[in-house]
Amino acid sequence: MKKSVFASLLFLLVFLFVYAEGGQEKAKDQEIVLEFMQWWEPEMAPGAMEKICSQYEASHPGITIKRISKPYAEVQSQVTIGAASGTLSDVLGCDPTWIYNLVKQNAVRPLDEFIDGDNYDESQLASVSSLNGKKYLINVENFVYPMFYNTDMFEEAGITSFPETHSEFVEACRKLTNPSKNQYGWDLSLSLQNPTGIQNDIMAMVWASGDSGVPEPNNEGVKTVFELVNSLYNENLIAPGIMTAQEQDKVEHFVNGRTAMMIDSLAHINMIKSRNPDLNFDIDMVPAKDGYEGEHIMDFASWGITISSSSEHPQEAWEFIKYLMSPSVNSFIADSVNAFPGNIKGSPKWVNDDPMNVKAFTMYKENGVRNEFQGAPEANNLMRLMSEQMQAMLNGKQSADEALEATSAAWVEVYNK
Repeated sequence: MKKSVFASLLFLLVFLFVYAEGGQEKAKDQEIVLEFMQWWEPEMAPGAMEKICSQYEASHPGITIKRISKPYAEVQSQVTIGAASGTLSDVLGCDPTWIYNLVKQNAVRPLDEFIDGDNYDESQLASVSSLNGKKYLINVENFVYPMFYNTDMFEEAGITSFPETHSEFVEACRKLTNPSKNQYGWDLSLSLQNPTGIQNDIMAMVWASGDSGVPEPNNEGVKTVFELVNSLYNENLIAPGIMTAQEQDKVEHFVNGRTAMMIDSLAHINMIKSRNPDLNFDIDMVPAKDGYEGEHIMDFASWGITISSSSEHPQEAWEFIKYLMSPSVNSFIADSVNAFPGNIKGSPKWVNDDPMNVKAFTMYKENGVRNEFQGAPEANNLMRLMSEQMQAMLNGKQSADEALEATSAAWVEVYNK
């Protein structure tokens, strides 16, 4: 009898152990980890992205958001590698200028099936990037690129108002440059590895005067800017090292008081303040060509989001994107990074928190925005090709006319592929 009871108890214990193990394995099988790669977290207010993801996980048991947060240039490099190898993260923070190549490589999914199948209210979205009749990317946040300037350096140089024209800009650079102090008037980035300086520094100057340069760069508007940069470079009024500098290098120079002016994203305001709380700076419109009386059109960029083709959990990835695009979360992101929300129902608080923010929002409302590289074929390659010709010009190997003629010829080949 005792043996029978003991055997029964032993069987029950073994059964319970096996059942528990099986339950744990089943729970593990049901746990979903979504990789989310982006460059956003380093540019947001500290702890903001962690809070967003933690709240999502709390309201979605069984879902873990694995954040892969790197600087922009590293994300761009990882996206290039991942697209070629089919190893992209489930949810991808994506620059809209990358989307053409990603679609061409079948590296990202069309979002139509999720939007249509979910009866998602697309009218609340400020903008969606489409190619070949399909939607591939949603703009989460939008940023304008004004000119940042060091107010202390301006005061020391005796400059009482920000330059509005190219002539005034050149004169300001002369007053602000002092090589003995390692101090220069302007900074830009022309790295071939990450050539977005063409968009955010060179073409931003073109668009400021209402001119266009894509798809045909060989025109008087672009030539004016090429000649302006060439003149400033030859006078040593631009910070040294621009041929290899990337965007983060430009920001670093500004933070350290090495340069007085730079064109940069509003997203970097928090970063600049946290890196150097004692730095006094302001923003203004990018100077336009002499004689121009229209709106100073601003360069803008976006934080886009998409789903990789290699994701094993596309529906869950879409649910996370919907969460990020909800008015409250979207506005929280905007507030943490000084952006304009991609959900038009959002109500960002930051625009009224600080005089600089009020100024930025006013500039945004009163002037147009433009980025001709968004949706262009091989956008980064177009920028790289232009940067190569600009560098040759700056090195004295060709004129502005020759640089633009060569750029135009190279771009024609890209567009004709």
